[in-house]
Amino acid sequence: MLSNLEKNYIGQVIEVEFEQEDGQAIYEIEMIGPAGQVVEFEIDAVSGDVVSIEGRNIKGMERQ
Repeated sequence: MLSNLEKNYIGQVIEVEFEQEDGQAIYEIEMIGPAGQVVEFEIDAVSGDVVSIEGRNIKGMERQ
């Protein structure tokens, strides 16, 4: 899961939390990007799919 995230986004993981939201197992992963931006990714713990992304300058973290 982390390797897929790091494959698609430039940055360093700074925090990982596991939560249950409405019966769904979710990983909340915070990454700090090259411009110092902090972005939070919510990942479905079962499928590994990105559920949501929040933060500033997310495009600046995307790998080409």
